[in-house]
Amino acid sequence: MHRMALVHGKRHAVLHNFADSNLALQKASIHGLRNDLLANVWKLFLLVYYFVGESLVSLSIRHNDLYIRPWTRISAYEVGVLFGMFYFEWMNKNKRAILANSLGTILFQAVYNFRVVRYTFYIVGLIIINGLMIMQHAETRDVPKQYFSQIVHSLFNAVSRPLFVFGLALILMGPLTGRNKLMRFVLGSNGYSPWAKVSFMAYLIHLLVFKYFYSQTRQSVYITHKDVIFSLAAVLLLSLFISIPFSALFEAPFLQLEKLVIFPEKPKSEQEDSIVTEDSHIMKNIKRGNINASVDSLLTEANTKG
Repeated sequence: MHRMALVHGKRHAVLHNFADSNLALQKASIHGLRNDLLANVWKLFLLVYYFVGESLVSLSIRHNDLYIRPWTRISAYEVGVLFGMFYFEWMNKNKRAILANSLGTILFQAVYNFRVVRYTFYIVGLIIINGLMIMQHAETRDVPKQYFSQIVHSLFNAVSRPLFVFGLALILMGPLTGRNKLMRFVLGSNGYSPWAKVSFMAYLIHLLVFKYFYSQTRQSVYITHKDVIFSLAAVLLLSLFISIPFSALFEAPFLQLEKLVIFPEKPKSEQEDSIVTEDSHIMKNIKRGNINASVDSLLTEANTKG
């Protein structure tokens, strides 16, 4: 019994030190991501304003210098990573007392506790997302004429992507905390799980499907809103179905290889296995209501090891 207590004490001390180092690293990562996000937005604004002179839709000859470059998109990814860290803090607030007053815990706990906060975030998120789309539609309604100034174009290209992800994150905070069952059903239904496994491969090949379709067209195409909707549905379904064999042949095997090579499972020692087995046996007896058997097993173990 004494040896078991020592093992548990050492394990707790190691986990405590590991958690403290991870927490310090997480705080440094959050501050670093925040600063890098602001720096990327500022650099992109200066790039567009002084060197590119790009319009809102980024479809001129500067397309290769702006639209497809990583410095245009990295800010949006950083916003997603920041919200992921905040969600991690809220999920682990009971395991580490120091996370109880962190920014992520405060935000997500407010969303969890107060309906007015959730619906405020829903409204603000929808306003941000729809406002970006309305602004783009207003500017491109009479191409090539431009209605907004160059500084507005530069600001839009610099902040539109991180703002879109920010608005989407505000909408998702409620369902992530377990609130709003309707949105959880719509966004997290089990019917999405088969397609979620091939979504990354579909993302990689959808542009090839789109280009192949239009490159085979031997005549001019009159584009309307209905044509765009039907093209979207066709490209989406074809991309998903085509990605199934590619995902099975390439993505799934490499994911398993990654788990074996980069994140291998550490073999447990015989002492740890015996402790886990004994603990699980005791918990089973307690769940079944056989508490006396659990006490007897502890006394027997103490007598044999003492």
